[in-house]
Amino acid sequence: MIGRRSIIEPFKIKVVEPLPLRTVAERERILDEVGYNLFGIRAADVTFDFLTDSGTTAMSSAQWGAMMIADESYAGSSSFYRFEDVVRRITGYHHVIPTHQGRAAEHLLFSLHCKAGDLVPSNNHLGIRSCEIGSVMFGRRPDGSFRPAAMELVRLAIPRRVYTQAHMDFVLEGIAEVGERRHELRGLALVHEPAFLRHFTARFAPVHSA
Repeated sequence: MIGRRSIIEPFKIKVVEPLPLRTVAERERILDEVGYNLFGIRAADVTFDFLTDSGTTAMSSAQWGAMMIADESYAGSSSFYRFEDVVRRITGYHHVIPTHQGRAAEHLLFSLHCKAGDLVPSNNHLGIRSCEIGSVMFGRRPDGSFRPAAMELVRLAIPRRVYTQAHMDFVLEGIAEVGERRHELRGLALVHEPAFLRHFTARFAPVHSA
């Protein structure tokens, strides 16, 4: 019987980009400077970036090659007509209106099919793939009161074909270590918050043992 085998990436790597590696002291200083809000950290100080997978994934040789022969004409681009033909063939729709982002597409759709007073479930934080989902994002109620969330979750967005299996093993080992030390780790106190979208610019401070 064949035993468990290591997972391999089904591609070859032709270009590499150095990963920023910061010491523990440097990471502690950076976190303190941004008030322990990860949105304030510069990308140059991030080793593994799981904030979003939108526009951050690695491209294949075929995709890079297509960019070299793409038609960037402002109107009448042959690249658009190729795109339109494929969308029509797959979906069967005659009208194709490309939109640059999901919220723009939602605006077009809801403007046509909804009327004033309708309630539409929507992801108003569409651009945030990796974030704290809990009290920081949703704890503040419309009346100004605060209600802690039932669960404090962290969502990670992993860019496709960017990190290797060894990278992911390292990340998972770190998450497992945090889980093992969960009873000795202290939380963070919210010391500053804006009126809206506070998870972007809120500041925190470590909660020390009494």
